[in-house]
Amino acid sequence: MISIMWFQLTGSLPVIPGKKYSITFKLGFNGGSYGWHAHPIFLMAKIGQRGQYSWKRLKELEGMPKGPIDVPDDSNPFEIEVPTSASDPMLYFGIYEVWSNEWKKGLLVHSAFVKEVEEDDSTKK
Repeated sequence: MISIMWFQLTGSLPVIPGKKYSITFKLGFNGGSYGWHAHPIFLMAKIGQRGQYSWKRLKELEGMPKGPIDVPDDSNPFEIEVPTSASDPMLYFGIYEVWSNEWKKGLLVHSAFVKEVEEDDSTKK
């Protein structure tokens, strides 16, 4: 297992203008992990290469169970809406810890999920 100072995991996929998407990562730790508990990980996303990032500080990782959990969880989702006028309907997203300049290791990234948020019937006109 290697130690790292900067952590950046990114992805992109085409999205549909006028829709809203949620982004979730399934994370865990192995037995020899260190360096993650004092520094938050940020989830960031934008629409189009020139878009402005929306971001969320993910919950503190201290006390996070070893096994995989969804981050952020369903009670506090990270959602991004695609403007109907989007000329570049591509979602760019990732999780980052590049600011602490401290060594860390042992974070397990099991998966990343991007799913369309279904419109609630009560909000339809």
